[in-house]
This record gives sequence, C-alpha cells and structure tokens, in this order.
Amino acid sequence: MILAAGYGTRLRPLSDVRPKPLCPVWGEPLLDRWIRQAIREGFRQVVINAHHMPHKLWEHIQKGRWPIPVHVVVEKEILGTGGGVRNALDLLGDEPFVVVNGDVAADVSLRSLREKHDTDGAPVTLLLCRTGQFDSVAVDAGRTRITGFFPPVQVSAHASPGSGPTTDRDLWTFSGIQIVDPWWIRSVPQGKPFHIIDLYRDWIAQGMLPAAVCREDLPWRDVGSLDTYWDLHAAYEHHREIGAAFLEIPPSGVRVHPSANVARSAILAGCVVLGRGTTVGEGCLLRNVVVWDRCVLRPYSELENCIVTDGAVVFGRHRSEIVLPSGESRPLYTQEKTALPKR
Repeated sequence: MILAAGYGTRLRPLSDVRPKPLCPVWGEPLLDRWIRQAIREGFRQVVINAHHMPHKLWEHIQKGRWPIPVHVVVEKEILGTGGGVRNALDLLGDEPFVVVNGDVAADVSLRSLREKHDTDGAPVTLLLCRTGQFDSVAVDAGRTRITGFFPPVQVSAHASPGSGPTTDRDLWTFSGIQIVDPWWIRSVPQGKPFHIIDLYRDWIAQGMLPAAVCREDLPWRDVGSLDTYWDLHAAYEHHREIGAAFLEIPPSGVRVHPSANVARSAILAGCVVLGRGTTVGEGCLLRNVVVWDRCVLRPYSELENCIVTDGAVVFGRHRSEIVLPSGESRPLYTQEKTALPKR
C-alpha cells in the first residue's frame, strides 16, 4: 500500500498543480517508482489511497497500464496513516503487506523486509534509519524492538546521517516504510481517522513491541516539502547513493525526456530536468532548472534555480522562481537562503 492521501501542504505551490505523489522527482513521480519496484520484487497488487486531486491520481494510474492490479481508494475525508490502512484492508487481504509513505525515496528491498517480518513474530515491522534531524524512535539494546516514540530531537537541518543527538535513548527516524499484519489492525473500526503511530504507542503500553529493522546507512529522503524537493535536484551530487539506485539520477545531472525538443544553441548547466513534451527554444540558458511536462521555454529565456510546472510558457529572465501553469511566478525559497553557486 502506498499512502498518498495527504493535502501536500508543505509542497505548495507544486501540490496545487499535481497531487504530491505525482510531482515528478528527477522526471518521474515517486508513486511510479514504488509501483515499478513492487512489480520487480514480485508483489501481486498495489493499493493507493487518495484525497487531494483524486481524479488526477486515478487518471494517471489508468494510463500506466500496469501488469498487476493497482487500486485507488478515495477518502472523502482524510483518515490518517492508520485509518487509511484500515480502510483498505478488504483489498489488501489477510497476509502481511508493505506500507510505504508516498513522499519518501529510499534504496531498500521491500521483499527482504517482508521476509524478515515473517521471522520476527511482531504485529508490525518498521524500517528505521539515522537522519540526525528527525530521530525520535527508541529501540531496545538489541535494536530489534521499538520501545517508544518521542518528539524529534533536532540537531541541525544540515546534520549528516549517524550524527544524531546525544541522549540516554537510542533514537532513530521512522522511514515511512513498514510491514503490517492486518489481523492486528482489524480491531479498529473502519472509517475512523487515526494515526498509526498512536496505535503503536498503545501496543507498546500493553507490552506488545513493534519489530525494528535499523539501517545506519540507509539512503533515504523525505520529499514532502518544497525545500527537500528542490534539494534532491539542485544538490544531486550529495544524494548519489539514493540517486543512482532509486531516483536514477544521471551522473551529468541532466535528464531530458525523449519527447522533449531542445534547440541546439540552448545551454544546460548544473541540474537540468526536462519533462515530457517540453520545448526549449534557441539561445535559452538553463542553470539548475526543473521543468515538468508540456512546457514551452521561449527563445533566449534565461532561468536559474527555477521550477517550471506543467504547461507553463516562459520567456525572459527568471531567478529562484516557481512558474505555474497560469504564468504566475512564486518565489522558490520560503526563507532567506544562499542560492547554489554557478557551475
């Protein structure tokens, strides 16, 4: 199951154009990447919950023509991470299943996690990693069971994995990837909104500890905010591990969809991603630019540190902007930051 029913508030204004799971990351939605991985690893079906712009998500899935069933369950009211899973149990069946947050990128084998869950004997198995920024899950001395969930102890927005805070607890970050045994979830009434971590806290209080798979070196990123979305593109050289495996980031930092039309005189520098059906005119200069589908960049346009969303027509000079389909521009940075150096 892929959890995709949020509003995407942290990703606005991008999520005003597409629902967050369909926002392209290095030219392709994370949703598609997770479905393809499930297919490669032999999973029988995929279930996706939806709320914000559900028609766009449904149309996208229909166009995919996947070789396994892919179901979309629309929530009229958001049910939360737990309520969404409970609401889909009739489709998910009676065997343990994988749950993935639709806004995370990770280099991990879902099948291996599923197999490990079968040997642990716990109602749920959570994949944990180190971030130094969101570490909040406590584990036992053997790092096999979860003993508590706490508010994150933030060190620095730029902390590296493995550099978590000094504390008397062994704290980890929940990756948003888990294996759930449906038998334990069915006791919750269907249609009731709840967060699944709250349910796990109740289990812990009763002595029923979730299993933990701790990965110190897990290549992982939360792509749920505008800052992290931009960072995964513009600072791609810092994400080579996850990029090579899951996001398929090219070493050059330039990805052009085969259907894009780029004039020979255009200059592409740094990170440049050009989506399906996009046209780049003569003399354009693009430096650290992410362009979605069916966009038109008029001749001699100059863009630096910009995101151009579906169908936008762009001309002139733009710096540190998000260009919307209407042609309206919004600032890329929500707070004062230092733009990436020119390369």
